[in-house]
Amino acid sequence: MKTKLLFTLFLLPFSLIFSQEWVQLAGDPEGGGVTDIFVNEISGELFVTTGSLNWPGGEDGGIRKSTDDGATWINLFDAYTSRFIMMGPDGNLYASIWDYPADEGLYRSTDNGNTWTLLISVPTGNNIFACAIKEGSTNIIYAGTSQGVYKSIDNGATWAYSNAGLPIDKLVRSLAVSPDGNTIAAGTVSGLYVSSDDGNNWDQVTGDGEGEIISSVMFDFDPTKGNKSEANLYFGSENGILYLTTILTLYSVAYLCATIAPGAGITRIMAQRHPSTFNPTWLVSLYAATGGAFFFAVTNVALWVALMNGLPSNPMISMFTSYMIASTAVMVMYIAFYGNNINGATVFKTTMSVSTDITLQPYTNDGMELFQNIPNPFNGETWINFRLSETGQTTLKIFDLAGKEVKSLLNSPLDEGKHSIKVTKEGLKPGIYYYVLESNNFIQTKKLAIR
Repeated sequence: MKTKLLFTLFLLPFSLIFSQEWVQLAGDPEGGGVTDIFVNEISGELFVTTGSLNWPGGEDGGIRKSTDDGATWINLFDAYTSRFIMMGPDGNLYASIWDYPADEGLYRSTDNGNTWTLLISVPTGNNIFACAIKEGSTNIIYAGTSQGVYKSIDNGATWAYSNAGLPIDKLVRSLAVSPDGNTIAAGTVSGLYVSSDDGNNWDQVTGDGEGEIISSVMFDFDPTKGNKSEANLYFGSENGILYLTTILTLYSVAYLCATIAPGAGITRIMAQRHPSTFNPTWLVSLYAATGGAFFFAVTNVALWVALMNGLPSNPMISMFTSYMIASTAVMVMYIAFYGNNINGATVFKTTMSVSTDITLQPYTNDGMELFQNIPNPFNGETWINFRLSETGQTTLKIFDLAGKEVKSLLNSPLDEGKHSIKVTKEGLKPGIYYYVLESNNFIQTKKLAIR
């Protein structure tokens, strides 16, 4: 299997230098399984949250920390279950506790996990699944619960539900705030919802993924664009499907990005960018009752490769974390298991190095190439040319700067090869527009101008 994996990697259209096998850490944190994992990049300390085993007579769940890369673990907080842990932009740690012996709710630590303060208590059963803090305004905190979104605008002193537009009593599995702080995304059991007014009002994201259980959300910003408002929003479903929505449509319309592992739930999607080229490497973990999986993709989010060497068969992967070693192209990755047994809370580690050679990192999709319209700007008519590498259903649409579709130019199956579409200004006012080409799960966008 090792030879086959390496052979597959070198066939892909990117340059992967070296990926070690996964190696199990020496110690296991107490609990029946890991629900979340986080590494402090500055201190190197590793944090996990765990669920209990055979509670109340077995091992407690709770919050654990390792200062020696998993050789030993310190119990910071015991509980029936702790669901997640994260570091906010304020540098504090946040975690949820589910029931006995402490109050159920959201907790915060200002001293690296040594002590914890209850921010908001919730009734037993109204579990908190996720937390997010607004970039640039850390007084605004969101908590995803079984009954919607809890929100605080005074750094956790007071809380109120902020559910306008959300389905009634719909569980919120995941939360994320855009890099510019202007958009909050909530993955629910009835699809993805976004808010552009700090969670006061929510709108459902239509298109692909509508109505599905959304278990993971992530904003990814390309620093080469220079504008944090242009971040992409990725979200994963309980059926192993990854979707994408962008600021182009004000995050209102979603597209199918990739089907990674049907029948397995995406528990986390993360993007790491090369320190020199800013090319992305996407990482994703999936959980299923029959075992989980871990995949990565470099530059092209539609080309996923399993990274499983060194793991046991049918691994019960529950969550992962990753960071890039400063000023290098080396990623450190940890994955955690939820086996619900004596050795169920186990953690594995590996590293991956991606080439710094920019010429080996493609910037265009292998599935198609969209060219700039000619002439541009135009007054009467212009031509949009593009190339498809495979046959498939293809759409070409024009959007205004507010993200509203104003013209559909194409919606039909096309053969592989080069194609040209004539565009007239009929029905369009002078100004700047986007044209978006989508085919076989690939999406590309360019601007055009009308005089």
